[in-house]
Amino acid sequence: MNRLYPLFLLFCGIAAAQPSEYKQWASFDGKASGEVPRVYANPAAMKGLRGGSYTDGAAIVWDLSAAKDASKRRIDWMVREGGKWEFARAVDGKVTIKPPDEAAAKCAACHAGEKARGGVFNVLPDWNREAATRYLDARAKQWSEWSVAKAKGGSCVSCHTTLLYLLARPEGPYAAQFRSGLQTRLDDSEQKQTDGASVEAVLAALVLGSDQAKARMWTKQIKEGTARGSFPWYSLDLDPWESSKSAYWGAALAAVAAKGESAPLTEYLRREMPGQPLHHRLLLLWAGTLNPDEANRLREEAWSKQADDGSWTVDALGPWKKEGTNATAFATAYTAFALQRGAADCADPRMGRALDWLRRNQNAETGSWSSTSMNKSFPADSMQIGFMDDAATGFAFLALSSKSCADR
Repeated sequence: MNRLYPLFLLFCGIAAAQPSEYKQWASFDGKASGEVPRVYANPAAMKGLRGGSYTDGAAIVWDLSAAKDASKRRIDWMVREGGKWEFARAVDGKVTIKPPDEAAAKCAACHAGEKARGGVFNVLPDWNREAATRYLDARAKQWSEWSVAKAKGGSCVSCHTTLLYLLARPEGPYAAQFRSGLQTRLDDSEQKQTDGASVEAVLAALVLGSDQAKARMWTKQIKEGTARGSFPWYSLDLDPWESSKSAYWGAALAAVAAKGESAPLTEYLRREMPGQPLHHRLLLLWAGTLNPDEANRLREEAWSKQADDGSWTVDALGPWKKEGTNATAFATAYTAFALQRGAADCADPRMGRALDWLRRNQNAETGSWSSTSMNKSFPADSMQIGFMDDAATGFAFLALSSKSCADR
């Protein structure tokens, strides 16, 4: 059937320089109602599928020649020429649709509704939940065995790895172990007055949600001074969770756990909001501490930073001490998650582009979403080198699993 491709070009009058053998192109199982076509895309089309815009010469083939239902057996073509898509179909070796047929025009009109995706339906396979689950579970296992993370009752909880695991995989094989460790330290009558103890108190209140955990968190709250209402937090010059401004992000997490219980906390978040990185302020959408107008402005600020391909760079969420870090997967997953928690309209094509970007950029080998540290370089075999991957994968898992937005 692939011999028909040059014939299609001839019928369409398209002088495109694609290979005549489309089965040499990149391919994957696509999406179709009732059947699973094999989708082939030439290099120009693959670039468009990943980025959302297409140049002339891009070509996509939907091969349903092996469909179980004989009535659905066909091969469909899309070729980009002169800034627009041309369409054709072959059934039983005969071209049945070609431009300028009325049927081809109907194809063009239907695809025109997919303007946000460059006129192409979402033909890429969906994200691999099973692979992402395996990655998160494997990293949780590594964390549970890592000597550096040992704490009374088990392992400490980190913002990048364990917290995201508990949010994304609350029933995962290591979740109970991590929660048990938190509870053991929560039951400890000896309260340490350290930044680490305060950080863990906030995280425990968030993931355990018990009155006991919230009561412990409130004992750590700063009661006076310019930081009144917030909580002691790590300030280790490590973006984004342990820098001089990260206490604001931690306070926003506390507000998520508190659910409006503390006026001083809400006052702190409003008072210190100007000048905070967008990354930190985005958590206010989840915390629900903004009025409707403020929440809408914050959402629109986030959307204004979105790239044409649906992603956000980590620099767009700054400013940070170091620019140009390749952490786009983390930034995109985190922002999509925060916008979802902030009641963003899931029908908004901008959310669709964000989730499509995440679907396109999952690492097929590891199941993770890859991002590099915003601060340091680590050895390839170190635990630390995966911290940003852990965060990116956790937030991507959450964003793509959202019941309200996952099917967009």
